[in-house]
Amino acid sequence: GLYATGYPQLGGGGIHIAHMLWGGLLMFVSQVLIMSFIGRRIRRLASIVGGIGFGAFIDELGKFVTSDNDYFFKPTPTILYVMFCLFFLFLKMVEPLFDSS
Repeated sequence: GLYATGYPQLGGGGIHIAHMLWGGLLMFVSQVLIMSFIGRRIRRLASIVGGIGFGAFIDELGKFVTSDNDYFFKPTPTILYVMFCLFFLFLKMVEPLFDSS
């Protein structure tokens, strides 16, 4: 994947804008949408924008859990899997609190 595309980067001249920053921005936009507007369509849009942002944010996890910024840190997929499982379990635990019936 990345090797075949030549490890593309945003930025130039020695500057790299990590997609973690773009992910954080998208998560922020998602929260602004949720807090500013009411409606099913906005909630769906905010969920999609927030999900894309979270994915872009968490994708660089390997880079930030190592002292040498190793993007390809081997335990990263396991850490991601555990985080997603814990997130899923948390949502299942709080789901009854938001049940509208």
